[in-house]
Amino acid sequence: MADVNRFKLHFKINDMTTLSFADISKLKKIGGWCEPHTMNLINFAITECLEEGEEYLEIGSYCGKSLGAALHNNNGKAQVIEPFDLFLPDGKFIQSEWERHLKSLGVRDRVNLHKMDYMNFDGVLPKIGVFYYDGNHELGYTYHGLKKFEPYLSDNAIIIVDDYNIGGDKISLAQTIAYCLKFNEPVYKHSSKPVKTDVDRWLMENKNAELIGVTPHTNSQAIIIYQRNQ
Repeated sequence: MADVNRFKLHFKINDMTTLSFADISKLKKIGGWCEPHTMNLINFAITECLEEGEEYLEIGSYCGKSLGAALHNNNGKAQVIEPFDLFLPDGKFIQSEWERHLKSLGVRDRVNLHKMDYMNFDGVLPKIGVFYYDGNHELGYTYHGLKKFEPYLSDNAIIIVDDYNIGGDKISLAQTIAYCLKFNEPVYKHSSKPVKTDVDRWLMENKNAELIGVTPHTNSQAIIIYQRNQ
């Protein structure tokens, strides 16, 4: 089980602005919006808190910046779910960049890529000790992503959800009805912050998960400790 107490302490005392590893020159050149404090947080979680046999799950990898940081200077293994050209018109180029960056960092052989929409994933994963979600931010997707992958989590796990405070358009009545029909569920609280709405809803329903903090950076990250049956 991931050492969640060690992670809690690190999150409490760390200023969240610097990396715990020195050389990030290669990572800075990779496209994407993953900031140094996020790279630090993910890297610490994997390097210092993962138990043997556990792996890292990343949903939404883009060009590989967060993934490269996650596997820097450790022996961690990762499961990545990213659709690339299945959704994006420039997805083939992004995947080629992703492959190139991971190979240049020497970590490609430790990554298992599932090229698909994560909502369609029905495979088998190893025990996940650290889960980083940076997937679809539309209303409903973060909630269902957390719910869908909870069974794969280790009994003690660390969850980081990117863009917790990202803004979105207010949902109209027609959009609300369409959403509820799509996911076959009743109307619930909607807001202009779709990721926050989804995370808060999942936390409210889940007695095993605790929000221990929200980073004070651009759009913020929700930092969650998961302890099954606690």
